[in-house]
Amino acid sequence: MGRKKIQIKTIMDERNRQVTFQKRRFGLMKKAMELSVLCDCQIGLIIFNSNNKLVQYSSHDIDQILLRYTEVIQRLHSGTTLQRSGISEARKSL
Repeated sequence: MGRKKIQIKTIMDERNRQVTFQKRRFGLMKKAMELSVLCDCQIGLIIFNSNNKLVQYSSHDIDQILLRYTEVIQRLHSGTTLQRSGISEARKSL
């Protein structure tokens, strides 16, 4: 017996929405952790729930990941590495 396909739309019942958020948040963080281990990559995951509560996961220091991200974005916006492949080119230069 397989899983039932659900329609992706906002869950109106507050309790069901919170339960679904908790389960999916855990699943997303587990996948992020697995990806970082299997592929030796740095991952920073930031989530704000509907009550503005911050939830985060990072495979390394979150400040270092965010700093690296802002440096790449600044380079892209400054035009120094703007090319067709975009961010992948900027990553190569790091």
